[in-house]
Amino acid sequence: MKNKYYGHLSRSNSAKNKLEEAVYKLLSSLDHIVLEIEEVPALRESIARNVKILNSQHPRCTAIITAYWEPNHEDVVFISCGDNFTYTLKEVRDFSGEVNQLIEQAKGVGK
Repeated sequence: MKNKYYGHLSRSNSAKNKLEEAVYKLLSSLDHIVLEIEEVPALRESIARNVKILNSQHPRCTAIITAYWEPNHEDVVFISCGDNFTYTLKEVRDFSGEVNQLIEQAKGVGK
């Protein structure tokens, strides 16, 4: 099975202006999604592009800068939008093979 990532808005502070409200709305629309590993760069670019558009729509607010980083371990990715929002992508393991094996073992125990 290909690697998949579970995306969620892991940190958000209260929005203090219309720009922050718009960014929160954008990121919360992406909350609790599952992506193929190949889709992660496109999501990162989409968030950055949309935040840039929102910045231009709210010129009186301090612009929000997006940043992307991967810690030393490969199973998690963070996308930060300013100081208020962090979107996290966490690798999802496929347990279906292990679950099927446990079911088969359980069937054998009852015989």
